[in-house]
Amino acid sequence: MDKYEIRRLNLLKLMQTYCNNSIKNLANQLGKDHSYVSRLLYEDGKKYKKNIADRATTDIEHAFDLPRGWLDGLSSNDQLIAKSLSDQQANTTEQLQNEMPLGKDEVAVPFYKSIESAVKKDTAHHKADPHSFIRFSRSFLRTKSIQHANILCFSVYGDSMEPRIPNGATVAIDTANKAIIDGDIYAICQGELCRIKRLYRMPHNKIRINSYNSMNNPDEIDDRKNVQILGRVFYFSAVL
Repeated sequence: MDKYEIRRLNLLKLMQTYCNNSIKNLANQLGKDHSYVSRLLYEDGKKYKKNIADRATTDIEHAFDLPRGWLDGLSSNDQLIAKSLSDQQANTTEQLQNEMPLGKDEVAVPFYKSIESAVKKDTAHHKADPHSFIRFSRSFLRTKSIQHANILCFSVYGDSMEPRIPNGATVAIDTANKAIIDGDIYAICQGELCRIKRLYRMPHNKIRINSYNSMNNPDEIDDRKNVQILGRVFYFSAVL
């Protein structure tokens, strides 16, 4: 399968997930002509088919706020999108959280729609909605020795951590806890690729990066210096 077919299939996923499987909605999202977008989705051999060129790839990823390389499949299964689920979860959380004031034993932690948004939270483009947050009780955080200022909450996507953490789950990490305990789950970045994984220490300052769904996501070995540990996962929830 060449890169153009990979791009076409991933564009189909975007249309199905974001745009109710509608070419018209997809064209509107991209700001492109309906016929042009239709030709991008044509299968090989169909007359007037148009390949998704590098420039178009960048435009599509930007339109959907995706990490660079997503359309080419370079961001792994962890970057697969389930927007309908994340929107449902985020909107439900926002509605419930905003209807009731915080209790005396509660703190509010900003909620981000992806790990990339959480990592880039200080940039204007990725600011969290100030009305979207997750509640934690102070007493619960005290039992975990976690300061609420050190918490990041975001949604995760893909099947690599199933069945432990399902696609679309909301996770919370403690950014002050980066020391590796073998088998614990951490949010990590390797360059622009950010994921949650189980980590194991290895000799010669290397790390084994493990997924629960190891059948489809084999273990990886990397130098410790190449792996940025964002924090340890201490909480997750999901809409099933």
